[in-house]
Amino acid sequence: MNRERITFQNVFPTKESLLNIGKDGPHGYGWKEIRSIVSPVFTTGKMKLMFGTIHERIETLIKVLENRIQKDDCVDIYE
Repeated sequence: MNRERITFQNVFPTKESLLNIGKDGPHGYGWKEIRSIVSPVFTTGKMKLMFGTIHERIETLIKVLENRIQKDDCVDIYE
């Protein structure tokens, strides 16, 4: 099957940080546009679903850090 190639114009640049967007952000996107894109990801129901996974990852991180501290007495946060 031969399909026509689709290119999207006027999309949010994904390589730019969402934290650096002001009232009039880059490429004409402001905080309201970004919020309307990002907000559906962080609904109460979705946050509740993520809680278990996040909690497990935090517990794993704590165990790894405790083991490193016992071995080296120093933890490089950039590793």
